[in-house]
Amino acid sequence: MIEIPDEKPWNELNVLIIDGQALVHTVVKAALIDAGIKKIQSAHNAYTALRLCSSTKFDMVLIAFDVKSDKDGFNLLEEMKFKGYIKKTTCVIFLSADTSEGLVNCVVEMEPTDFWVKPLDQSKVEHRIQQLLMIEKKLYALRYCFEKEEYATAIYYAERQLKDETLVLYHPHINRIIGRSLINLREYREAQRFYEKLTETYDYAWVHVGLANSFLKQDMITEASDLTDALLEREDTKFATYDLLAEYYISKENFQMGYQIIQEATKLAPRSIERNKNSWNLARLNHDRLGQYAATRNMLKHAKNSIHDTPLLQLNVIRSAIDLAPTLSYAEANKLIARTERNIKELKSDFGAANELGEQINIIEIRIMNSRQNKREAEKALQ
Repeated sequence: MIEIPDEKPWNELNVLIIDGQALVHTVVKAALIDAGIKKIQSAHNAYTALRLCSSTKFDMVLIAFDVKSDKDGFNLLEEMKFKGYIKKTTCVIFLSADTSEGLVNCVVEMEPTDFWVKPLDQSKVEHRIQQLLMIEKKLYALRYCFEKEEYATAIYYAERQLKDETLVLYHPHINRIIGRSLINLREYREAQRFYEKLTETYDYAWVHVGLANSFLKQDMITEASDLTDALLEREDTKFATYDLLAEYYISKENFQMGYQIIQEATKLAPRSIERNKNSWNLARLNHDRLGQYAATRNMLKHAKNSIHDTPLLQLNVIRSAIDLAPTLSYAEANKLIARTERNIKELKSDFGAANELGEQINIIEIRIMNSRQNKREAEKALQ
């Protein structure tokens, strides 16, 4: 069995608060100190947060959506996960005054430990931190095994913890890890039985979505369709069900159906770069040039200041625009090409000297000449 490292005592935990508002730091620090936590560091922007994470391993991170000056909290949380600063065993608390459906869906995808709505109430913060610390201590070994992809061992710990009466409040979380572990182990029939039994006790979104997933993994289409139709009517399951169905149809190479579904999911959580990337690829497979253009524009918009932000995203928008232009009316095509030419000038100004972009930009300019019926100039440039 995997060796589980000792968990830190509370007074040795490292905590990072990332927020642009001084009042938030004051409220949270006071609550942490009352809980016996002394090692607290603050960051008022993403740059400082990442610099601190590069030198300190934090056990708890509180991160606001509205981080000032550089990145928003969603992009920052994504980057911290990508760089390994945040693990499954890290307690992550997302803070936001914005509770719009699109943002909440995107945050849920990042799987924070908790989501707090600002402004914060100090007495409630103190109570919630005490609860979270207790949960983290109890579930440390289970989460550690799941993070290390030791799914069989994770199930072993989970089943033992389900027998512990003091953990009754945490049983839904423990059961959720068991279900995900069974799916990851490809024990689909066992996962189906497990989720079916849970539906007798719980009405949580993840239970029904997990059951639908187990049906789809076994190609039990009738059972899956009946369930997913119902789940698409529920606000708390709609988002995850769209993703589940898109993944299934793509795996079956039914790209048209997968494309239709993933477009609906993208409307619910437009910030997901991976989903927009899948939408772009599926639009290409379905010869939807307008869809390609929309997906590349979404990626460029939501990747700004994130780990995904590269000039290649701008190139993809430009290429998609050139592909789209011939399908439009003369006036609309001219307008789109004129906008694309402005985008190219900006791109050349920023990155034109870069060897890896110079040739690609040249080819794009030749394509534009060709689209304007300027064949002679295009041939000359090509030479």
